[in-house]
Amino acid sequence: MNMKLLWKIFLLFTKVAMFSWGGGPASLGLMQREAVAAGWVTPEEFADGVALSNALPGPTAPQTSAYVGYKLAGWPGALSAVAGTVVPATLLMLILIIGFFSIKDNIYMKAAIKGMRPFVVGLLAWTAYQMAVTVLSSTTLKS
Repeated sequence: MNMKLLWKIFLLFTKVAMFSWGGGPASLGLMQREAVAAGWVTPEEFADGVALSNALPGPTAPQTSAYVGYKLAGWPGALSAVAGTVVPATLLMLILIIGFFSIKDNIYMKAAIKGMRPFVVGLLAWTAYQMAVTVLSSTTLKS
């Protein structure tokens, strides 16, 4: 097992996870650019990996990274790629949770959270309205 390659796989997918914004599907563009630039996959092979991960249940980004990692180094490569995709964000979230619990009782934090509630309710209501309009208008057109 080539530990140097596994480390490179982990670091590349860590970089993608830490520097992309918008969740798994939004990271696919950066993931493709980095994996193709490293010479690990062709754009066509990457598209195959995305298609396969979309056909499977679960999150797209870790599945696509597993596809690339597996192509490079078998199961150890797949595990290294998934770890690079998931572990850094998980650790960052744990750090933020610890930080939040240390300040959650602060009066300014309580006021900020209380002030965000109407905004969140409004966003959810607007999303529900837009979805209802879309569903009802497409159902009406099919009838």
